[in-house]
This record gives sequence, structure tokens and C-alpha cells, in this order.
Amino acid sequence: EKKRNSDRDFFEMVLKENELNENTIGSNDKWYIIDANWLSHWKAFIFDDPGSNSYSRITRHRWGYGGYSGYPPPPPISNDTLLLGDLKTPKLKLKLKLHYRGVNKKIFTYLKQRYGGGPVITRDKLDLYL
Repeated sequence: EKKRNSDRDFFEMVLKENELNENTIGSNDKWYIIDANWLSHWKAFIFDDPGSNSYSRITRHRWGYGGYSGYPPPPPISNDTLLLGDLKTPKLKLKLKLHYRGVNKKIFTYLKQRYGGGPVITRDKLDLYL
């Protein structure tokens, strides 16, 4: 429960700072690519809701409609699912939001320190193939 609360506090702070916007990062910053399934698992964990990982769930939580069923924390970040065996080349036909998402350095660093895993994948644009 302590881990869930710490992660939720971090997520709430990021929301307040508007750092979840997937359309913008700083001009000299990079996108940190993360497996969409892993990120969905993390969101389900922090909001204890395996059935929803949408902003509507976030909104319900913020207004006090949360409940706890003990959804388990995610395993280490699994970005290897996005790459071929060399762990550098992206698998073919992966789609943004369906297979991967982009986060800023602050968010990725927090998640990586907390859960481990990888590998780290960075891009100048929110496109795994550029």
C-alpha cells in the first residue's frame, strides 16, 4: 500500500505540473519510450483498478471514488518487448499508444528507479522508428 500511495502521489504531482502531455517536451529533451502494456499495468496498480486505465478513472480517484482490491504492482519495465533480439532495433509495425507511449525524463527516471527493467529507449520525436 505504501508503494501504491507513493506512486499515486508522484502521478498526482506530475498531473498538477502538466507533465503528462504526450504532445510536448522541452526543445532539447528526448522522449523516453515505454511499453504501453507495462504503463497500463502501472496505472491499474496505482489506482487499484484492473478494469480501467483511462483519465476517467484518474478523475474518479481525484474526487474520492477510489476503492482498493489489491491490484499487484507491475514487474520491471519490459521495453524488450518492443525490440528485436539485439535490443536496439524496434520490432516492425508497432503503433504509438497501442504498443508504446512516450514520457519525459522525469517520469521515466522515477519509474526506472522504482521498478528497474529496461532497456532505455529514447527518441527525439515520439516515433519509435525515427
